[in-house]
Amino acid sequence: TCTTKVLKPLQVLQNRNVKILSHKNRYDSSTALLKEHRILNCKQLNTYFISIFVYKHQKSDLPHVFQNYFTKNSETHNRNTRQVDDLHLIRFRTNYGQKSIRYIGATVWNGLPKECKETNSLAQLKTNMKKLLLSQ
Repeated sequence: TCTTKVLKPLQVLQNRNVKILSHKNRYDSSTALLKEHRILNCKQLNTYFISIFVYKHQKSDLPHVFQNYFTKNSETHNRNTRQVDDLHLIRFRTNYGQKSIRYIGATVWNGLPKECKETNSLAQLKTNMKKLLLSQ
């Protein structure tokens, strides 16, 4: 996953490029231009691709190495709670661990609405995710 330190220079480049392609000066709002052209910003793209990764894991479309990356709460304990279908958040003792795809992927996936989680195809997930992220 990407940290703010990595995403910020990419966002600056994306902002500059959208202004150049839209023939706007450098003082115009890039946020408005991104929304106008229906382009996801870097942070939204990060969330988008993390959700695709977790979706592929849920459908067993990833290589065998990633098989045990995420577990559902129902596999962790037998209690019937509201979060029984959510992914289990692994506890890390450091902030470094909380930046891993295992932690952030589960956090992103658990925060998605049901219509995104319960899609039958990857194409439908991508469409739903783009609509969701552009509406924020």
